[in-house]
Amino acid sequence: SLAGMLGMGNTLAWDYVNTREVAQVRGAELSARWQPWTGAQWQLAGSWTDIKSAIPDSTQSAPTTTWSWLMTQALPQDMQLSLGWYRVAALKWQSAPLVLPRYETMDLRLARSWRMSGQRRLELAVVLRNVLGAYADYKPNAQQRHQGFVQLGYQF
Repeated sequence: SLAGMLGMGNTLAWDYVNTREVAQVRGAELSARWQPWTGAQWQLAGSWTDIKSAIPDSTQSAPTTTWSWLMTQALPQDMQLSLGWYRVAALKWQSAPLVLPRYETMDLRLARSWRMSGQRRLELAVVLRNVLGAYADYKPNAQQRHQGFVQLGYQF
């Protein structure tokens, strides 16, 4: 390998990332943005990944598909509603014994902003995360649970 010729000590990591003999990763991404009516914006994004590898644990080390959809709607009185939906296919970390199942999640955000002098702006928002329930995105026992919080922003 090139790493070996250059005298680098850890050739396994170099080969794993850079040669077709150990792993071949193929994929595609797509995204689209659409404004279906005034004050609304939709964004859709997706990806596909296929891993062929001589190392069996590597073939599921990335989700085969991911999807996300973001909808934003301007409301009266300088308010804005946002909804984000996400779907991630099953995957298995190389060092983990279990496959993490596919999950879907949704986040909601309702914000109100106030214009101040010049370009200054104050925004107050309520955010709800993981509305569809808990899911594991790293380890089976590390659940991402429902969350709710208030955000305060100041733009100057």
